[in-house]
Amino acid sequence: MRLRQVFAVPLVVYLIGCQRLSGHSIIGTWVGSITVAERKCDFESTYGADGLFSYSTTLPIGKGKLIMVDRGTYKVKDDILTTVYVDVDWTTEGLSPRMAKVSREEFLDGKSEMLESANEFEPRRLHWISPDHFWFKIEGERVDCLRKVE
Repeated sequence: MRLRQVFAVPLVVYLIGCQRLSGHSIIGTWVGSITVAERKCDFESTYGADGLFSYSTTLPIGKGKLIMVDRGTYKVKDDILTTVYVDVDWTTEGLSPRMAKVSREEFLDGKSEMLESANEFEPRRLHWISPDHFWFKIEGERVDCLRKVE
């Protein structure tokens, strides 16, 4: 999966409680991993009862990491998740000031394209294993989501 396409992953995970075939609710926080730029990355997605989502993916880069955060709205009908991204952002931790600056500049140069790309993804079917585990496919990769226990 291309780095810029990772922002579409959140569109894979939400359900507000509208006509679900499975009867399960996506409301809450979910964790898992996904391949980004040929690396396994951890993610955390939160879906609110208000129809808003946030999604954070952490990409290891050398001794540091790039944290990609998406926000938007979602709805689920018949276990099909539909999302609309309204914002994407990148931050870094543990990188040299020069690398952090380069990363930020790259992000700002491509932000509008990333947001547009994220909103091009088709709605995703949610496959429920249990009330605390579901999966979906994005670009041919199965992505498992486990409910985060607080």
